[in-house]
Amino acid sequence: MVTLGVVPYLNAVPLTGRLDPAVRRVEEVPSRLGALLDAGEVDAALLPVYEAFHGVGDGFLGRYGIASRGAVTSVLLFLRRPLQEVRSLCVDPASRTSVGLACHVVAEATGGSPLRLREAPHAGADPRETGEDAVLVIGDPAMRHRPLWDGEVVDLGEAWTRATGLPFVYARWTARAGLAGEERDALIGLLDHAGRVGVADAEALARAWAEARGEDGGAAARYVREHVHYEIGPEEEAGLARYAAVVRAQAASRA
Repeated sequence: MVTLGVVPYLNAVPLTGRLDPAVRRVEEVPSRLGALLDAGEVDAALLPVYEAFHGVGDGFLGRYGIASRGAVTSVLLFLRRPLQEVRSLCVDPASRTSVGLACHVVAEATGGSPLRLREAPHAGADPRETGEDAVLVIGDPAMRHRPLWDGEVVDLGEAWTRATGLPFVYARWTARAGLAGEERDALIGLLDHAGRVGVADAEALARAWAEARGEDGGAAARYVREHVHYEIGPEEEAGLARYAAVVRAQAASRA
């Protein structure tokens, strides 16, 4: 039986909603999927690309992931002061990709001024309950908190595309180490089929997912239609390469 690590967010529904029912799913926030891969508890995971760039897993699988070109609406930086003046940042512990992106966007705005980081006590924490200059929140909680925030909000997908002209890729299916070649090929076929069918039906899947939780199905459908895309083509690969260089530079600056 194939076991996959998946995330509990709306943005993943088009990639997981049409998986073979025989597939076993382990649901975790993105930052915990790497440990599942390393332990061999899942065959593949929808892994934050930041972790893949740091050697987690054994390479990307297939043609699908979670990406945006422009505003993504679910990876947000809530500001208490202008971006150029940010010196402290509270980060969501759910995804290291978004933390790396937030640090990059702040560094570009401030000219690399020192930045104090603190991890929020839990994923999706209310930014109104922190004291830092900026607060990173991702996923469905980010979209819920935005209407309640009185200050400026930076959409990190929009900031990346404005600066680079490229899409940003947040997560991709990533293999565990030790998969035999035929297992890997079969898994790619399974994931690409689910992605192709699920993306074609993305709005209906998103609507049903939201309504089952008592949420706005129309808003969910608009989100997957307008703010997220899933097929990884040449421009997404270029965006990945650009972000990989950012991650390497961040690691070098800490060494």
